[in-house]
Amino acid sequence: MPTRASRKFRHGNQNKNQFQVHHKAHNLSRYSDERQELIAPLIDDIAMEKIPPDHSGRPTAEDIDAIMTALNAIIALRHTLQLGMELDKKCPFEPRSIWPRLFAWMKCLYKHCVLRHGYDTKTQETAFIEIACLSHLYVHGGDPTKSIYTTPGFTSFVTEIWLKEQYYLTKYTEFKAGYSGFMFSETIAQLLTEEHQREDRVDEIIAAAGTMDSLATYTLKYLRSAISADPLDFHLIRGILFVISMCCVENGRLYGTFLRRSGAFLVAKTFLIAAKHITKPVDHDVLFTIRWAYLFFGTVPLCGKGPYWMIQSLESGLLQGLLLSCGLMKAELPSP
Repeated sequence: MPTRASRKFRHGNQNKNQFQVHHKAHNLSRYSDERQELIAPLIDDIAMEKIPPDHSGRPTAEDIDAIMTALNAIIALRHTLQLGMELDKKCPFEPRSIWPRLFAWMKCLYKHCVLRHGYDTKTQETAFIEIACLSHLYVHGGDPTKSIYTTPGFTSFVTEIWLKEQYYLTKYTEFKAGYSGFMFSETIAQLLTEEHQREDRVDEIIAAAGTMDSLATYTLKYLRSAISADPLDFHLIRGILFVISMCCVENGRLYGTFLRRSGAFLVAKTFLIAAKHITKPVDHDVLFTIRWAYLFFGTVPLCGKGPYWMIQSLESGLLQGLLLSCGLMKAELPSP
């Protein structure tokens, strides 16, 4: 699922006393040849040996110092990488070379700052924003960042957070307002666009959810919430629908779970809603919502699953959606 070209990653009004390094990222990017000496200390600040030890008590002074130092460094490095990608400039460091450190710190920040609540709200939200932005940036960055697709544990990690995305959007209002939310939905969808080892990633997503029933329940609940929102956000809707469709394409048993949970009814309802929003020119997100609905129903075995899925789909507007969208789908569609 391609990201919006216009998406920007900004931190809004962060506490300047806590996070003072990130504004230097612009200079680091602009003067990368002359200011290489500024990068090395930042990379050193996220050395794996500086990750605080795992314990269940309150964070110590040493823990807080290590977390805050690393968080400042991560903000600056991420801004530098982001600017390099946006401006098509050579980054002053190799993205792949620091990815293992970044991923280790992302897991640390999630465990220490987000899950355990041992830090103030601003630090929690800033840590969450950096986890979201780094995951999104590396997944959508293309080469040379594609190596993260095969990073052990990465799919499970982002899935664990994605399964709580609605909760975090409610909790972290700055994240929702400043980043349009739904970044983990985009990240999961993008991971599934890569064909290499996609089946393995689907298995990781299922494992992170616990069971197929849990995954089906969550995604259908999320989709139902998305199509009930006012106004509708088809960027989110098509992302959730893509995840559902691709997971079902790769796992027939999971497909059966979706059908048993009235997934066909809800997808057909989503399909009809999108078909009713066809305009000229066609909105990109509406177009791909329709396309992923076609993918979902194109995979249903007409024989073997029983007629109930078709009855549910017809009841929720599948035929009407097909009639409204058939002219559109005859046209040559761009690649997703």
